[in-house]
Amino acid sequence: MAEESGAVVSGAVEEDEPMEETTGPVKKPVSAFLHYCAEQRPAVKLTMPNAGAGEITKAISESWRGLSDEEKQKFVDLATADKDRYERERKTDKADKKALEPHETVIPIARVKKIVKLDPEVKSVSKEATAVIAKMTELFVGRLAKETHVASTAATPWATLNMWLRC
Repeated sequence: MAEESGAVVSGAVEEDEPMEETTGPVKKPVSAFLHYCAEQRPAVKLTMPNAGAGEITKAISESWRGLSDEEKQKFVDLATADKDRYERERKTDKADKKALEPHETVIPIARVKKIVKLDPEVKSVSKEATAVIAKMTELFVGRLAKETHVASTAATPWATLNMWLRC
């Protein structure tokens, strides 16, 4: 630890500092019971120092069942607020995920180029050709997936046979 003008500075983050935004998936909402567990767990651990996680959870669960509806309301409100947060974040997350432009591909271009170069007859491949191959592969796989879904949900096996004969 370092000292500056008599004050001790540690590496701990102060609670007033805003947390950095995460770019991962949206965190799911927590139930009223789990909010209660998070609040009660430290106190129960102190009263039962040698108990395992299962025993602690069982004790918390029994105390949760003993609470009145008025006492549970605080945690229900927290869960409702958390659910609202989840819905808001999910909507903004979906809005942030834009659809691909017509010229963009999901398949990595570099990987397509490597696969094409595995053919001994191919000396080099232009960027445009690689992009076209990637896009056509993507379209082919998409169509194959759709037709496979149709075939798998068909009422009769003959419908599947007819679908493959049309291709």
